[in-house]
Amino acid sequence: MSEVRVNNLSNENSTGGPTISGITTFSGTSYLIPPSGDTASRPESCGSGSIRFNTDSAKLEYYRGDGIGWAEFEVEDSMTITGRHLLNGGNNGSSDINVIQHVQTATLGNYVDFGDMTRAQRHASALASNTRGVFAGGYKTGSGESNVIEYVTISNAGNTIDFGDMLAKSNDWSFGTVANQIRGIYAGDAQQTNNIEFITIATTGNAQDFGDLLAGARDPVGLSSPTRGIYFGGAPANNNVIQYFTINTKGNTIDFGDLGFSSGGATYNKPSGSNGTRGLMGPGGGINAIQKITISTLGNSQDFGESSTYTGSNTSTSGSSDKLRMLIGGGQTPSIINTVEYVTIATDGNAIDFGDTATTHSGSGSCCNAHGGL
Repeated sequence: MSEVRVNNLSNENSTGGPTISGITTFSGTSYLIPPSGDTASRPESCGSGSIRFNTDSAKLEYYRGDGIGWAEFEVEDSMTITGRHLLNGGNNGSSDINVIQHVQTATLGNYVDFGDMTRAQRHASALASNTRGVFAGGYKTGSGESNVIEYVTISNAGNTIDFGDMLAKSNDWSFGTVANQIRGIYAGDAQQTNNIEFITIATTGNAQDFGDLLAGARDPVGLSSPTRGIYFGGAPANNNVIQYFTINTKGNTIDFGDLGFSSGGATYNKPSGSNGTRGLMGPGGGINAIQKITISTLGNSQDFGESSTYTGSNTSTSGSSDKLRMLIGGGQTPSIINTVEYVTIATDGNAIDFGDTATTHSGSGSCCNAHGGL
């Protein structure tokens, strides 16, 4: 075996490096340093399989091909497959509440108190990285809307801390949310605008403009893989559009397909979840169906199963997922209930009882630190 010690390699014109073919082994007692840079400096086109270190996420990533983009190397253990599920705020039937409650997704059981939001409100939209839960906007009877963004550290129970503000100064509630480890995305609002805004979850600061939805919507239902964000439907009730975008770039959404149902308010204000490959949405809003898509493809949603609890006129359901289970809870049928159900994302089927929330609620935000976008 020969040994070559060099500092730099280039071709004869100094326009690039040499091509090494065949089976090549590198060995040593130190390390190999790949190219590095932040998310904004990712090459837009390069050879599939190219590797770099992302200084924003502090993770290695690889290029999957033109039109697909970059993805992080995926290393999963039990702590990243399951996690802690948070429900924030809502309405208990007589008043808005500021309670945050939580449960571990790996086991069945009831929710317990986590802490409090800055104020009592409903329709404060939630998203999460694997460390932070972030809640934005909200509406309180008698006090109106709020553009405040606040956060918690999910591993440590406690009250929220100020993060920043949403761009708009009115109608800051009923957003649809999507997130990966770097960015959180908020789309639509109570006035059914087409605005999309984003934050960098690991920092604090005000939201920034991202792009536009295909059409204005209230409460579009969001989920994600680490690279692609998906929005389903949204008010008005007959909106059956599914649209997608790339999370770590900025721009407008693109048509994905159509929902398999659209009636009676059924296309908005619903729970959602993903394992990074498959995405689920529903039930709620007058229909008990749960729909599924494959996130990396395009096409219409298909039937997954049904809920036995969230049927009929039920509205304001909430829920999110780890990489194994989507949790479904809250809502009015017509009285507010505290039942929580779950489904296993990888396996089609009907929802099963999980436990109860600590307080009855509807219109809560929902997030988990092990969802399919992480």
